[in-house]
Amino acid sequence: MARLRLGRPPRYNIPYLRFSKASTSSGWGCSPPGVTLHCGPTNKHPVLAKAADEIGSTHNALNSVIQMPPLPGTHQASVENLRAAVDRETATFQFSVDVGYAHDLRREFFEWRKIETSHETSILPPQFESGFRLVRMGSGGVFRQPEVVATIAFHDGRTMTLPFILQFYSSLGDRWAIMVIVTALKIWALNIQGKATASYISALGDGWVTGTSG
Repeated sequence: MARLRLGRPPRYNIPYLRFSKASTSSGWGCSPPGVTLHCGPTNKHPVLAKAADEIGSTHNALNSVIQMPPLPGTHQASVENLRAAVDRETATFQFSVDVGYAHDLRREFFEWRKIETSHETSILPPQFESGFRLVRMGSGGVFRQPEVVATIAFHDGRTMTLPFILQFYSSLGDRWAIMVIVTALKIWALNIQGKATASYISALGDGWVTGTSG
């Protein structure tokens, strides 16, 4: 069981986290899940959300398919995507998700951006030497001034006692919080393997470059 040290999640009922090592097919169009969130302290409790590598492309080690809880008024789990990209020599991971509560939901776009400069690293806690910031981009093709809504900081050692700190700076709904946790953990796992870098993403050959975010 990995620990999450969370910032202020004012309305979130954050679930328990467990890393799945299942070897059987998940049955929803991708490889076995690599990150699973359970509604309880053991893997016998119901699954709330899970992430698995996307298949069918040389990018499958970076892109992920995220299975999320059903939307209000539906009974089938919804599926989201996390995609790696390089923006101005910076590693990014992009997704969209419904924000808000209950039936007042709207689609927004977000981007995890690697913290690169000394000015940016100053926001990290002591002894956490690297990380990503989550930028809120906007919705419906209307992009807003980029706003940092979360950060994940990676410990400078390979300790499992407190390997990272996930900090929230905004409150955008339970679905958003779940998506942030799952995608942050996926990026943390890639970072351990040295895959959460612009050079690695670019070297895969089918990586793509953007230039719209700040």
